[in-house]
Amino acid sequence: MVKADLEGDYNFTILSDHKNINTFVEWNLRGIATNGARIKALGMVKIEEKAAKTDSFLSMKILLLDDKSCA
Repeated sequence: MVKADLEGDYNFTILSDHKNINTFVEWNLRGIATNGARIKALGMVKIEEKAAKTDSFLSMKILLLDDKSCA
């Protein structure tokens, strides 16, 4: 878990690139923002045509604790 409790920018980039068969990935990004923190999360799941039987999951949830923070 990431807790962004200082003013500033927090950037997260997640890429899952499946190139082979029978692959699995599960990304769960959780965060809490307070004191004017700004969180930017970019995520992408890429599955190549030959990557049969791929199981991929991406979830991002950010809890904002004040009106100054954003995600």
